[in-house]
Amino acid sequence: MISLYRHIQTYTADYNEISLYYLSYLMIVILCHACLPDVSIQSSFAVNLFIMILVVSLNTQKIFHEPKRLGLLNQWLIYHDLDEVFISIRILSFWLTYLFPLCCVLGLYSLTIGFDVTQTMTLNGCMILFSLAICFKMSLLSALLTFTNNSPALVIILCFPFCVPLLLLTLSLVKLLSANMPATQCLMMLVALVVLLASSLPMLIRTILSVGWCADY
Repeated sequence: MISLYRHIQTYTADYNEISLYYLSYLMIVILCHACLPDVSIQSSFAVNLFIMILVVSLNTQKIFHEPKRLGLLNQWLIYHDLDEVFISIRILSFWLTYLFPLCCVLGLYSLTIGFDVTQTMTLNGCMILFSLAICFKMSLLSALLTFTNNSPALVIILCFPFCVPLLLLTLSLVKLLSANMPATQCLMMLVALVVLLASSLPMLIRTILSVGWCADY
């Protein structure tokens, strides 16, 4: 827990930045829902998922690329070793800082626009699991960004293969809900996806960061 708290502190060191971040995305949520002609659970789900993708895409570099640029990643690797637990804590702290509060706000907002408690709980459960899944997936991109050396061309080349599957996954989830697929099945699919990514990606990220770190010395 102490390690998790310290990682969260690195994300929230600039209080002005994090406050503007929460305020900006709350305004985006309200604006997007206000522009919808029919606020159904499917349309709200689609808007919320695309906002999640936007949040993670714009802040991905802060997981591993930003600490390396600031010289913090090497200190962590020296004092805490590079293992799957360290990587998982780093990813989880990113999710707790940027995505979990947004999921809670979106859930409360769903209640204010007329959804009942069951719909809100289903929507919030899907958003929490989806945000965890994309957080683990985009953390792999953040590890790869440590090799770019601030090259915009390399960043674009790396980001494109990651963003397209996320959009396809989002569209498929929205279509499944639109086809009246039971919410429990959708939740089970997301749970399976989160377990798969959480069990496999930290090992792959460890290999990538080990190669990148050793290349600096």
